Amino acid sequence: MRDYLLDKIIHHGFPENKKLPSENELANFFGTTRNSVRKVYETLEAMGYISSKQGLGHFPREKRPVIELALRGDVSFSEKMGQQNIPYRSLNVHCKLMDEGSGDERLRQLRGEGELYEVCRLRIVHDVPAALHYSYVSTAMFPDIKAEGRDIGSMFSYYLSKGYRTFTSSGSELSVSFPHSEEQGLLECGELVPLLILESDCRDQTSGKLLELTKIVYRSDRFSYKINV
Repeated sequence: MRDYLLDKIIHHGFPENKKLPSENELANFFGTTRNSVRKVYETLEAMGYISSKQGLGHFPREKRPVIELALRGDVSFSEKMGQQNIPYRSLNVHCKLMDEGSGDERLRQLRGEGELYEVCRLRIVHDVPAALHYSYVSTAMFPDIKAEGRDIGSMFSYYLSKGYRTFTSSGSELSVSFPHSEEQGLLECGELVPLLILESDCRDQTSGKLLELTKIVYRSDRFSYKINV
């Protein structure tokens, strides 16, 4: 039943903006119970394919706008959205100290002789949460990040204020995961919505100094993503 509905939703087998079959209709069609149908609908909603409206029923998600993603760490998220004329805003979620033993080898190298801070921003696109942007910054490079990090909306603007003008990246990695409870709340998504994770670094082009490691977590269900290298 889930595969049948999922296939029809993905391939636009149901009319846009029209209610999906009721629980009774599907129970009769598949010869099963309403409770089984309800569980299938709950799973599809957790996966981000449908939405429910109390008293009205279940509906396929609206057609998703396309966002182009540049797999580079030398272009700011706001610049990427601006180039595509996409309505966008950013909210600072936190600036917190990372445990000394946390993170992989790259984070430990970035920490150096200082402390490592995680600066998290929520990216809101077309008035819906689209991504979480985590920047990892060391006090060895930016001694005031603890005091200033909570007010940062754009790391690139922050680096410009510190005298850095041109940026480069050594490459990016793309992977897929699922949201933990905090990410579910911030991104307003279910636990079964796949997340696209883009990890990269940002360096000062002139000196080659490593400014940050970054991880951007994108919702996969609200948008279609066109990948640009």
